[in-house]
Amino acid sequence: MSKQLVFVVGSTDSRLNVMWNSNPDYALTPSIDKADILCFQGGMDMHPSLYNEDPIPGVYFSKDRDRIDLDAWDKAGTRPKVGICRGGQFLNVMSEGSMWQNVDNHGTSHTMINLLDIPRSFVNSGAEIEVTSDHHQMMVPNHHYGEVLGIANVATVFDAPKNVERLAPEYDTEVVFYNHTQSLCFQPHPEYDMKIMTRTYFFKLMEFFFR
Repeated sequence: MSKQLVFVVGSTDSRLNVMWNSNPDYALTPSIDKADILCFQGGMDMHPSLYNEDPIPGVYFSKDRDRIDLDAWDKAGTRPKVGICRGGQFLNVMSEGSMWQNVDNHGTSHTMINLLDIPRSFVNSGAEIEVTSDHHQMMVPNHHYGEVLGIANVATVFDAPKNVERLAPEYDTEVVFYNHTQSLCFQPHPEYDMKIMTRTYFFKLMEFFFR
């Protein structure tokens, strides 16, 4: 099977380069037109207007970054898309999900539970994976379109604008897949060197959904 070409949206984090180059099934391309897969990476918060909310204090967004990601989304069409951290949150919003604008306890390592039974893999349903999620926001999945694949139980604060009525969730959503947009939303950081198990899980999901 030939390598799939990956285009990383925006200026590339060197750790992402190392991660993608570590897997012989993928190769990076500088051309979005030639890419088989688009990778949306981490960074600043999205502007909450993308999910029809006003920003609360503590949200730090970049409209330039939003424009870059929106332009890549438009060019991607039906091609597979994967997002890491902010990138996963962006894909969740573009797939008709929403966001908690502020949560706590996601700046260090913690345990995530995989909910997907992946053939020929160590990460069967119920497997625990040590991950690092370096963010203060969290995906609110659209359960009509999205399949939640990974969950955790670490956040105690779930902040939204006062005019948004939403109950605190039973669990923290970490990984979601949207079939209708071909989007894998992955909040943890598989590019971090010390999280080899997270990286293995990430690539198992890529293989399961996109190969």
